[in-house]
Amino acid sequence: MSNYSITTNFGAKDALTSGDPNKLILGSQLTTEFNNIATAISTKLDAGSGFANPTASAGLAVVNGVATTAMRSDAAPAISQSISPTWTGNHTFSPSSGAALTLNGAATNIAVFNGFSTATSYLTWKTNTATTEGFIGTRAGTLGSGTGFGIRSESGFYVAAGGTEYFTINSAGNAALNAPSSGVTLDVAGLSGTAAIEAFGSSTFIQSRDTGGNGAITRLAASNTANYVDFTWSTTAVPGVLRHGGTDVVTISTTRAVTVAAPSSGVALTVSGASNANVISATASGTGAALVANSQIQDTWRAMRSSDSVITSNATLASDAVLTFSSLPAGSYEFTALIKFVGANTGAQGLKYAFAAGGTLTSSFFVANGLVNTAPSTSGTFIAMTNAISYTPINTTNGDGVLISGSFITSTAGSFAIQFAQNSSSVDSTTIKAGSRLEVRRIA
Repeated sequence: MSNYSITTNFGAKDALTSGDPNKLILGSQLTTEFNNIATAISTKLDAGSGFANPTASAGLAVVNGVATTAMRSDAAPAISQSISPTWTGNHTFSPSSGAALTLNGAATNIAVFNGFSTATSYLTWKTNTATTEGFIGTRAGTLGSGTGFGIRSESGFYVAAGGTEYFTINSAGNAALNAPSSGVTLDVAGLSGTAAIEAFGSSTFIQSRDTGGNGAITRLAASNTANYVDFTWSTTAVPGVLRHGGTDVVTISTTRAVTVAAPSSGVALTVSGASNANVISATASGTGAALVANSQIQDTWRAMRSSDSVITSNATLASDAVLTFSSLPAGSYEFTALIKFVGANTGAQGLKYAFAAGGTLTSSFFVANGLVNTAPSTSGTFIAMTNAISYTPINTTNGDGVLISGSFITSTAGSFAIQFAQNSSSVDSTTIKAGSRLEVRRIA
């Protein structure tokens, strides 16, 4: 932008005498002045349209710009959020509320703090009264009242709270947990199916002692020397020992034989199995016995209907959903069953039942006793377990009941169930009543 500058002083010509050639006003002089005025006007901002809002953002580099509009005195450009400055001064953030500083990292580092000396911490924070401090990074000297974690030049890594180091790792890699002021020193919760703590060592793996550092109270070791409880592992000595009060309670020999010592009182070993599953499964090798005991071995499976089961238009035998055991091991069994049932309308549809075994039967029979439609049912007669028994008609008011007992031998494992159907298919229902039950006992 330029100001108007006068090239010819026309006022001075008035003082010249007539006939003086400089007194003449020439057209070229007027043209020069008009050009000077036009240049000044074209490079000046118009008072009404020469200002505009800022469009560029303030960054770290100089931008000359090309616009011919001016920024108003109360205008301010936005600061670019994409700048990456290197600050050389100290900064203090004192918001009236909220977080003083929020860092949102990309896929790599959120923030990198570079200290200038190994004797100072990379990141330190204090209360507004500066009476306590926390830190992350490298720090030398005493902790004072600090709470934080970092690398101390003379003692390695540490975690501190209130001026006390509770966890340290020295330069040799030894880790230590110091005793807390109260509560448990270390509480470890493992994921399902994984070890909470896994330790390796050439002699003692994990050992805890009393406060005086005397004998081992609980120990995982590679030698059989613990006083109270000792878990050991060795291929030459007794590899596994659970010891209590100086007595080996459970031992595992080098041949993997497990021995449970007699207790001072009570039961030596109590084992609880899952529903419908074997509590203990034993398999013999060669001519040896699978399991030797001083009392009879007996497993029992029980099931009872808690609600009625209604059968309509179906004369095909099907296993009851409740009175069924999905897997019985091979063996000799005795069983009892109590069936309570009632018919609709005239009861002519009747009831049919049988027993189904999934294993290979080598012998089986049962005896049924009861009242069916106020008349005695089959009584005192041995019936092959694979045969179906039917009753027609059946009671339609108070219902009927049959008590069945029998035995079977199976050479392979398999299921065992009561099957029910109508004796003749009918829309009139046959109902197996709640309280009907089946009990199977293994006797050999």
